[in-house]
Amino acid sequence: MKSDLKIDLVTIARKVVNDCLRVKAGEYFLISCGDDYYFKFCEEVAVQAIKVGAYPFIKTSTDRLFRTVLDQSIQYLKKPGRFGKALAEFVDVELMVAFSRNPDIAAGADPKKLAAMAIGGKPTQDMMYERNKDTANLRKASFLYPTPEQAMKYGMPFEEYSDLVWGALDIDYDRLRERAKRIAKVMKGAQNVHITNDEGSDLTFSIKDRPPFIDDGVFDEEDKKNNVYMMNLPTGEVCIAPVETSAEGTACFGFNRFMGHDLKDLRIDFNGGKIVNIEGKEGADYYKKVLESQTGDKDYIAELGIGLNPRITKVTGELALDEKIIGTIHIATGENRMMHGKGVSSFHWDLVMNRPTLKIDDVIVMENGEYKI
Repeated sequence: MKSDLKIDLVTIARKVVNDCLRVKAGEYFLISCGDDYYFKFCEEVAVQAIKVGAYPFIKTSTDRLFRTVLDQSIQYLKKPGRFGKALAEFVDVELMVAFSRNPDIAAGADPKKLAAMAIGGKPTQDMMYERNKDTANLRKASFLYPTPEQAMKYGMPFEEYSDLVWGALDIDYDRLRERAKRIAKVMKGAQNVHITNDEGSDLTFSIKDRPPFIDDGVFDEEDKKNNVYMMNLPTGEVCIAPVETSAEGTACFGFNRFMGHDLKDLRIDFNGGKIVNIEGKEGADYYKKVLESQTGDKDYIAELGIGLNPRITKVTGELALDEKIIGTIHIATGENRMMHGKGVSSFHWDLVMNRPTLKIDDVIVMENGEYKI
């Protein structure tokens, strides 16, 4: 799985269907194709699904369609998406292939419109949660497919960026799983988390009675038993839903990208689990505007994620990669029911922190971005 000019889409599609998603005969398989640029790959995934006896359905969009929708009124955008909800009611597996080929597609958009789109999509999100409350009845994975537009935005030659993405898929999954299980073992039954870094972070929260989840690139029987139903490709993280009212202190993030905008030196203060202040060198006002327009428990702590992918070692600005960087953590607010939390919201966004020191109870899991277990 090297550069985009050399990769074997047939082999990759077969692995996604058979090894990662473990699609079975008779299952209904939704393939969400975020832009026509990805159609060849989506078609190959469908072909491989048919070969195992499943029933695939490709749902396509384009960047042009997305921008046209975004130009509509807030009332239009808030209307619940009945098509998506109907599909979520009966499909067994969904693969989402990179939402947009252009990472700046939402740049400059009215934050209220972005929030309205999220609100309109919430009934589909709720349907997924209801179907998966007791057992993983709808398995869902997202797949990052590299594009020249992404590479250009992130300041990398396309072949280098393509190699980074495909290389992050071509890893030692057994070794990744072993480390993930060690971290999850520390989390299981633990109570307190303390996070610091050189940029000023000093954050504590509780994970008492909250189960850890492993994203290792494969849906297996253990995932079904533990009600794990969401996965990312490239993969590599352990995550957990903190107790929503427990976060106290400050989290500082050097660089992230948020809906087409750079966030630099972002500082978020928590009290009683809730965001009480946001400031930063760049992008903080835009982040606040989007957050304010969302619904529900939007500003309560929702997730701690720990990045584990050994082939992702540098920040690009692409969240699907950055949140998996080995030696990083990410923190989100908002919706977290998919991790057995209690946060209900139209909002969930991960912010990546580099070189953290992470202590769980008395165990130092990571020190300045270096794993200690």
